[in-house]
Amino acid sequence: MKNPYLSALQWVQKPHWRFLLLLLLALPFLGQAQTLTVSPTTTPTSPDEYGSVAVGAVSNPAKQYTVTATDLVGTISVNLATAPSFEASVNGTDYSTNISLPATGGTFFVRFRPTTVGTTTVDPSNGRIIVTGTDAFFGNISRNIFVRGTGTPGTPTIDVTPDARIFTPTVVNTTSAPQAVAVTASSLTGPITVTAPNGYQVSNANVNGGAYATTLQLQQTDGGNVNTTVNIRFAPTQAIAYNNVSVTFASPGAATKSVAVSGTGTLPPPS
Repeated sequence: MKNPYLSALQWVQKPHWRFLLLLLLALPFLGQAQTLTVSPTTTPTSPDEYGSVAVGAVSNPAKQYTVTATDLVGTISVNLATAPSFEASVNGTDYSTNISLPATGGTFFVRFRPTTVGTTTVDPSNGRIIVTGTDAFFGNISRNIFVRGTGTPGTPTIDVTPDARIFTPTVVNTTSAPQAVAVTASSLTGPITVTAPNGYQVSNANVNGGAYATTLQLQQTDGGNVNTTVNIRFAPTQAIAYNNVSVTFASPGAATKSVAVSGTGTLPPPS
């Protein structure tokens, strides 16, 4: 008597029957239509326009997009790596360049935060938000959202922290240990000129090899930004108080910022 198990196994091992069996097993999935849609619809020639926004500011209100999906597995990713200066959020509060939605889809928000002046280009590397889901066979289904915005010059702004530095008494014709201040700026149209008062010196690692001087310039980026550190040191030449003076930070169109400095020059100890 034949073993029914062995007979069935031999039947399955035949190539054409094995293919038929796999096809039958896949039929439930083939009958399902894996779909992924995004609304509103955009194209490279008709992107979603975010208008003009000042560098350093964000578009308001944020725009909303709806993703609808059927028979996908895992999560749906929304990637903005190819949409520089754009960021997305699922709750309208916490924004990033990569978010996730449930496999069934959902809504999310996008806003424009320009870092440079000019209009974003819409091509495969720019102005394209990629929405990607995974089907039952673990293949990717992707849809694009094309976006465009224009960065305009913002109000030049300089920030310096802290706004005061106190130096310990220092022997004349010597220098104190440096103290640092953080300098940030946006939308600048020219460099920041840093000027030290009598008895003080300033330096920056990117200017003249970090050498100390009574004045220096911090160059802005193409987007008008500055993010750096300036070191201040006390260099008295007389045994007097060097108080009620400030290191100033000035750039065209921006409010000048100051760091108050104080210190006392002392005579060397008697030999």
